[in-house]
Amino acid sequence: MFGRVAVRASLVMLAASTAGCSSSFFKVTPDAGVGATGADTPAAAPAPKPAAKPTAKAAPPKVETKAPRPARGAAPAAAVTPLPAAPVVVDTILPEPDPAPSDSAGVARLHTLMQVWHLVSLYHPAVIERGAPWDSAFIRAATVVRSANDPQQLATAYRRMLSVLQDPLTRVELADVGPATGATESFAFGSERTRDSVLIVRVPLGSAQRALLTDSAAAMVRALLATAPTRVVLDVRGSGSANRAAPGGADSLDLDVVVDRFAANAGLATQLNSVLSMTSTERTRLVGGARYVYGQWQPDDAWTMRTGAPVFAGSMQPRRVMVLANRATVLPRALLSLVASGRATLIAEEGVDDTPLVSSVVLPIADRVTVRLRTGELVHADGGTGLIADTVLPRAAQASDSAPVLRAALSLLRTNRVARASRVPARRLPAVLPGYYDNDPYPFMGARLLAAARLWSAIRVRHVHRDLYDEDMDALLKRTIPKLEAARVASEYAAALLPMVSALDDTPSNLWGQSADSVRGTASVPFRVRWIEDRAIITDVIRDSVTKALGIETGMEVTAADGFPMPAWVIDHRAAVSAPNTWSRMRLLMSLMPRGPSGGALFRLRDMANRERQLNIPRSTAYLAPLMLSERPTMSSVRTLPGDIVYVDVERLSADSLASVTARSRSARGWVLDLRGTLGAGQSDAIVAAVRSIPEAVTAREVRRYDSEPCATPTLREARALCAVTRETRSRVSRGDTTGHYAGRIVVLIDERTSGEMERLAIALDAVARVTFIGSSSAGAPGEVMNVELPGLLNVALPIVELRRADDAQLQRVGITPSVEVRLTVRGVRSGFDDVIERAQQWLVQQLDPPARRRR
Repeated sequence: MFGRVAVRASLVMLAASTAGCSSSFFKVTPDAGVGATGADTPAAAPAPKPAAKPTAKAAPPKVETKAPRPARGAAPAAAVTPLPAAPVVVDTILPEPDPAPSDSAGVARLHTLMQVWHLVSLYHPAVIERGAPWDSAFIRAATVVRSANDPQQLATAYRRMLSVLQDPLTRVELADVGPATGATESFAFGSERTRDSVLIVRVPLGSAQRALLTDSAAAMVRALLATAPTRVVLDVRGSGSANRAAPGGADSLDLDVVVDRFAANAGLATQLNSVLSMTSTERTRLVGGARYVYGQWQPDDAWTMRTGAPVFAGSMQPRRVMVLANRATVLPRALLSLVASGRATLIAEEGVDDTPLVSSVVLPIADRVTVRLRTGELVHADGGTGLIADTVLPRAAQASDSAPVLRAALSLLRTNRVARASRVPARRLPAVLPGYYDNDPYPFMGARLLAAARLWSAIRVRHVHRDLYDEDMDALLKRTIPKLEAARVASEYAAALLPMVSALDDTPSNLWGQSADSVRGTASVPFRVRWIEDRAIITDVIRDSVTKALGIETGMEVTAADGFPMPAWVIDHRAAVSAPNTWSRMRLLMSLMPRGPSGGALFRLRDMANRERQLNIPRSTAYLAPLMLSERPTMSSVRTLPGDIVYVDVERLSADSLASVTARSRSARGWVLDLRGTLGAGQSDAIVAAVRSIPEAVTAREVRRYDSEPCATPTLREARALCAVTRETRSRVSRGDTTGHYAGRIVVLIDERTSGEMERLAIALDAVARVTFIGSSSAGAPGEVMNVELPGLLNVALPIVELRRADDAQLQRVGITPSVEVRLTVRGVRSGFDDVIERAQQWLVQQLDPPARRRR
């Protein structure tokens, strides 16, 4: 009650004080320029006639503020009331829709929704820094968007999804709805001085006044502010569309550039500033690349911004400034610096719009319906962000009534009160999905669609080899969406994602998780298979009663698996694995062949006598563990070959064992380092230290890719041609002590099993020592990976750093080509010897003991 009485009393005083204002206006038109309107100028714009006293029907103006912070010693503002709190988004469990695929129109709507999710999750500050529950909003919206029948339903679904960002700029825009034009009165240049020495200067800064922002108008405003008193009301309310693009076409300057230039010429900030400050600027998101943090590769996303221009002090006398704006106002960045530093107060009429000041993209979602998405954010010199008004007021109820914002500004100046809004938002951890969306192997339908969106987004931005796809990833995504909708169990959900992962054509990329394992199979037959001489050959057999009774022996050929002839089985399972080339794909397919559900499986085997038998071989979970061990189980990991040559199986030795073995073997004439397998922790450093003969060498070239700016193209194919991508290339250098290094001949064995870290070790050995590669081409997948988590406890390893040779030659898909090419043979497998090791030993002996030349 006391507050309302105080408001009414202040209004009476305000009306009485404004009734006796003396005014001198000037008007600017595009043709006439600027001219002072006094007795000789009949075109003077009359001052608005204030009401003599508040009527009983007129509601008292409410001065709404966000987080008011009064100055020390100032009296509390009785007319200032806080804005109502933003509605809390309650994430309730939605009913699961019936599993059914969408038609082509529904798939197109979901594809557009995934593009919106992609851009917002990568570029919007509310998601990146303020923990907005964006994933949950997508899950809720997906079930509505897929069944939306008209543009109105679609717009409603998008509005609800975007509301979690609490950002007026990120919004749904309708083509048939005209832009807000601010207040109903016409805006013109003018000035007014009250009896108690408050200068009111009107400088409308809107798109409709663009033509009025001339040099002559700037000179008039500068002269007026040069003699301004200590209290100033700067009215920059305008009319027109708050749009970043200029209406004059692509060749004309953006409206914010025109306003900034006019503000600099008019001295809007300089004449009112008594302390040197910096203009507000925009920060944008640099997305892509990678960095190595705590033993893992992570995305190297970061904010980028330019330093603001200085705002010099044009006055020695401090002034209290009230800036009046509306949604059509294009605020100069220099003027925002005064507001951010507390030397000016921003009072908004129905809010302010930062659309012209920051970057944004527009995506069409339906006929005459678009979505505008923020991709940049204002940053002030004090570290604050965003365009936030200190006080928000409604428009005048009648055109003849004094603007509430003007009355509030005068009231704050005369009573020496301060209204300040905090411009430093609280930073929170990114929001996580609720457990019933993320931790269930068969997640909610919206969460299943989120998995496709997250994978497609990572492919588009994170995957460093995205220029090498053989398949149209966007078409594949559209084929995947109906399968995800129609999935009825966890295994169908994982099976729907497998083709997208397989299309990456990268060996480290695979889908892992409980449901993905159920697709590949949770049991195995008791033997291991490799692709040798274009045939599926059994290379290892678990000796037990089953294999003995069935007569399964090493060297037998698998001609049919699960009832399919081998060529048909390979074609049918091709999409189950991801590989950069044919030899890597066949290796992965052969490792996948023994797996499947528990129970009997039909295999057709051909023995050494060329006789075929069809066998019902049992699959058991007990066979998985032995077959997960490294190959070559019957061979010793370290042994001495004829000719004083030491063979070292790097895969089966720990880092400590490697160090001791290499120390004991320094007197050997030659080493054979077997890199055909996977590498453990610390093994690479031990091997490189033992053979290093070059103290400093470039082992490889790292290539990282960054999206220089947000790209709103709908497809990945268009993004390759239209989106700006920055490539950053660095040299990977290996340094170390060469004291005591091994000085003998070194042979390195490689084949399609040499992948990932083992392939990187081979590259390093080639740079720091004189080595000879023998075998077949390596896997051609040496890149480091990051983990992309998907709903349903699934994850995908995605290469985000491309490695090239030291001479910048391509390694991906090509691999390391050996100097001496030799492959395993079926005869060697059946005879129990390794052809590659035998050939390496022969080559070393030939090099160490060449045949004597006969003299002529």
